Amino acid sequence: MPDNAIRPLVEELDRWLRTSRPSYYACLKPPLTDSELGDLESVLRGPLPSDLQALYRWKGGQLSGPEMLYEDKTFMQPGEIGIGVRSMNELKEGGEFPSEEWWQPQWIPFLTDGLGNFVCVDEAGTFTGNRSQVITFRHDGPERNIEFPDLSSFLAGLLAGYEAALARGALESATISYPAGYPIRRKAN
Repeated sequence: MPDNAIRPLVEELDRWLRTSRPSYYACLKPPLTDSELGDLESVLRGPLPSDLQALYRWKGGQLSGPEMLYEDKTFMQPGEIGIGVRSMNELKEGGEFPSEEWWQPQWIPFLTDGLGNFVCVDEAGTFTGNRSQVITFRHDGPERNIEFPDLSSFLAGLLAGYEAALARGALESATISYPAGYPIRRKAN
């Protein structure tokens, strides 16, 4: 999806969470300011992709607590992103990973399960050459699944998963809906 496709999806997510998941919506932090975005970009050592900028200009992550965005995933705050990126980059630079593909400095985590596993926007295009795809990072295993072609597709899949769960009357068990051909299963060698 083109970059401008994310704005209506973010607006729809805002409406959806506000009306259908008000307790989750209440735990979302205010949008990031220009200064906060600049601080995050300093930690990342480069610009935040435009889709992630749009997401973080909507809300600045979520407060800690029992609420999950979906399954076991929480929406990371900028400080959490910084800690995750710095830690992973230091481990990579120190030769602590079993392969070069284990972690890429161009991966920007935005979701976590709180156990060291992330869902990232992949600006390296790992495995496929497709920059800005959404990829999983497991700290204790080689699985590096490409979940979505981009962040807009992720948001569309999240909204579709919410709608399907609502139709089943089981919103608390919402899962994400993947586009055809996804996830693409890969492993770090």
